[in-house]
Amino acid sequence: MARLISHTGPRAQRLAGRTTRNRPTLEGRLRRSLDGEARFDRFTRGLYAADASIYRADPLGVVIPRSVRDVETVVQIAGDYDTSVVPRGAGTSQSGQSIGRGLVVDTSRHLSRVLDFDPAGRRVVVEPGVVLDRLNAFLRPHGLFFPIDVATSSRATLGGMAGNNSAGSRSIRYGHMVEHVRGLEAVLADGRRVSFGELGPTGASSGNGGRVASAPPPTADLVGALHALYEREAEELERRLPKVSRHVAGYALQRLARADAPLSDLLVGSEGTLAFFTALDLELQELPAARALAVCSFDSTRAALSAVPEMVALAPTAVELVDRTLLRLAGDIATFRPVLERLGAAERLGSEELMIVEFAGPDPDAIARDLAAFEDAMAGPDRRIVRAETDDFQSQVWGLRKAGLNIFMSTKAARKPVAFIEDCAIPLARLPEWYDGLTRIMEHHETHAVWYAHASVGCLHVRPALDLRDGEDVWRLRAIAEQTFALAGELGGSHSAEHGDGWVRSEFLEPMLGSRLVRAFEEIKRRFDPDGRLNPGKIVDPPRMDDRALLRHQRPQPKRRLPTKLDWSAWDGFEGAVDMCNNNGTCRKRDAGVMCPSFRATEEERDATRGRANALRLALAGDLGDGGWDAPELYRAMDLCIGCKACKRECPTGVDMARMKLEYLARYRARHPLTARERALAYLPRLAPWAARVGPLLNLRNRSASLARLGERFAGLAAERRLPSWASPFRPEAAVRRALSSPSRDRGEVAVFVDTFSRYFEPENAYAAFRVLRAAGYRPTSLKAGRRPPCCGRTFLNVGLLDEARAELSRTARACGAALARGVPIVGIEPSCLLTLRDELPALLPGPESESIAGNAVLLGELLVRDGALDDVPLTPVTVERVLVHGHCHEKAFGIADTTAQALGHIPDLEIETIPSGCCGMAGSFGYESEHFDISKRIAELELLPAVREMGEDEWLVANGTSCRHQVADLADAEGRHLARVLESALAESGARSR
Repeated sequence: MARLISHTGPRAQRLAGRTTRNRPTLEGRLRRSLDGEARFDRFTRGLYAADASIYRADPLGVVIPRSVRDVETVVQIAGDYDTSVVPRGAGTSQSGQSIGRGLVVDTSRHLSRVLDFDPAGRRVVVEPGVVLDRLNAFLRPHGLFFPIDVATSSRATLGGMAGNNSAGSRSIRYGHMVEHVRGLEAVLADGRRVSFGELGPTGASSGNGGRVASAPPPTADLVGALHALYEREAEELERRLPKVSRHVAGYALQRLARADAPLSDLLVGSEGTLAFFTALDLELQELPAARALAVCSFDSTRAALSAVPEMVALAPTAVELVDRTLLRLAGDIATFRPVLERLGAAERLGSEELMIVEFAGPDPDAIARDLAAFEDAMAGPDRRIVRAETDDFQSQVWGLRKAGLNIFMSTKAARKPVAFIEDCAIPLARLPEWYDGLTRIMEHHETHAVWYAHASVGCLHVRPALDLRDGEDVWRLRAIAEQTFALAGELGGSHSAEHGDGWVRSEFLEPMLGSRLVRAFEEIKRRFDPDGRLNPGKIVDPPRMDDRALLRHQRPQPKRRLPTKLDWSAWDGFEGAVDMCNNNGTCRKRDAGVMCPSFRATEEERDATRGRANALRLALAGDLGDGGWDAPELYRAMDLCIGCKACKRECPTGVDMARMKLEYLARYRARHPLTARERALAYLPRLAPWAARVGPLLNLRNRSASLARLGERFAGLAAERRLPSWASPFRPEAAVRRALSSPSRDRGEVAVFVDTFSRYFEPENAYAAFRVLRAAGYRPTSLKAGRRPPCCGRTFLNVGLLDEARAELSRTARACGAALARGVPIVGIEPSCLLTLRDELPALLPGPESESIAGNAVLLGELLVRDGALDDVPLTPVTVERVLVHGHCHEKAFGIADTTAQALGHIPDLEIETIPSGCCGMAGSFGYESEHFDISKRIAELELLPAVREMGEDEWLVANGTSCRHQVADLADAEGRHLARVLESALAESGARSR
């Protein structure tokens, strides 16, 4: 800590010393005084030690307030103990604003309510933890929206956006956050709650469903002193401030030019260093009636930047650059391949840049004219312009652009694009010079940079590729920063356009703005926070940006590689895979989607993918003690990862937490023997042939509440659950006999992987699959793997027995290999089992044979759609007119969930709707376990169960996952059908017998 304190002044040294000595008393007093939580354990402090910046600082403690009163209390008590306070929203700051050594106060958990709404006046009052996307979802039915559209909108909080004075892609039309904040309420450093500017009549929340009295305005002395400070420095501000539309460096003293300007204009952008925001009064905008995009290709970044002034002259709402590096990396991420194909860029990856230009307004005809004018102005040889006029196409394009940073970070190279010079804003006419100068700087330092984002306002997010574990690259970090900021100054630009100063740029305020204005900033800080307790070290009295005590990757690294059970070579080891998480927080999104189910249910930081990655980092670094891998906190964090694999697809950097959990469980299992329940569930595929013989006896448990309660007491299986019922096992010869014998064509043999669950619990799905395959022209045979049926080993994977799983997969892989050698593809019924052959098989048994199996193992719906096999099958209407499709998590993770709806589309007179649902929450045995029943139910209630309950009697639910079907049966008393059964019921020859 001493190295950090040496750069934060004597006051910070005194704060650090006193907080350390008084920590037990401080912790106890906070816990007694708050309705919320005060957490001082090392695990929680470790989770909150980092944000999306290059920095790390272990806080003294973490506070999760439940009310505004809690915030007042925290600030007051912190003052009594000379402890600093760091406000935090989603923790996605790229400059280090949301981390610090004192008390980190997380507003995102509970301070997340809309307090007042006036649709006619286009005003809304919100607490600081409200997420932008959720606010806009609330406003959309009223035809309104909040227009500051930051790339992190799915998790960015309004409080954090106000702290940074955020802008976004459409700032050419809507400006910065400050232009839309009519007033705010905040707690000052002495614990007083004060209102600045205009604030809705309801004031702030009391946290118990009521409202507290409106806060008083600031004192006349404070208002007068700050306006006088502006008058004193007006000429210096005019002389020194960059003449660009994007400039948020330092404190916005220039905003007090009007005599009646509210102090809220000064506080927005102050990064939590002057006051702790508790409510924001926001001005809203009407949703444009029409939007459209023109996406234009260029053969170089310089050519694209040279065209910006001409584009801006056409009055668009956004002009965004996407460079070739981003496009090339996006091509390796399944989520983005469809939009690249629609843009015609999939075949040109790495050879062109794209400019995304948006036009929006009330008149669709005017937008059409704008697009035509753009096409005329930008037309040129070898230049491609693609229109995106439908909502879904535009959403895809913006999704690609918004994921820009995280796509760049998905590279597995040691050198990754680093955020430290990314926030410069340059006059548009000088952008080509900016590009040339920065290119020379990068070449001088033997690296390269990626370019993207807000070309419309000259704010290109430029990120040099560096490895901050390398001492030479840490030296380059400072050298590049100094040279780049000097270049920005020469061109009349600013080094802070929207991301703020934080630790990364605050020390460069004086070179850009001069010592006189920096002294004025210090005076402002003293007026609001004389003891320097609010987010110290940001804007005023900063550390060096390259202080190695702050740099996350300069912390001690593990002395040796962790021995692993899985193949992590693509990431240069398990540590590299963990480090793919850059804390961007996409896993904290709460909208409909899969990632991250447990976080969406609990809203606990430890239950997000980011939280688990940081937990693993703590263990790898030894921060959890000598027995860190056995730490109960680490087990709790990993325990609620339900293996949905959504992060593998939805995390823009491709963090694969499901696979990391397997590695963790293998280490855990080496020191913790299986419980009886775990053993029974893990060895189920081997026990099933014997257990099936007494299936009727075992099924009695579902008919007896007493037996169910005994099962919960002695086996930990939730009494509220009905266990899967044992059935007469699947018989391959019977399946062949039942299959239709006269298809219209012969498509050849396919080997059907009949998994344990389809074989012993739901054989009707396997029989149906055989009939459908035969009707489609295939010759289905059952995959054989020796004396026992084939098995994917998933039940062993789920408890960390990776060697046993490898043994099972070895048997199955030999059988698959033999089939493939004959040119016979592998077809699966159960998604989690079949897709294990694509995912875990190559990780457990790396090599060309496993890769071949992974590339040739498909689900039933995939095969039928890929081969167009249903085109010639005479299907008839089924007994319902509408079906709802719920995709299995692993189908979604591999981007194949839509094949179910495509296959169903061949059934005549059938309406098909895909439920926009995430994980069902069952996750294999997870939902059956008594300790997980509640969280399993909460996950299902997010979207799936409400949609199922709204189904009519003449509708079917289609769900290919056995876990999904059992979840809706248990919790909604509804039946889910596998795709195979629905298609079987539509076969002309099936008749009523199969319906």
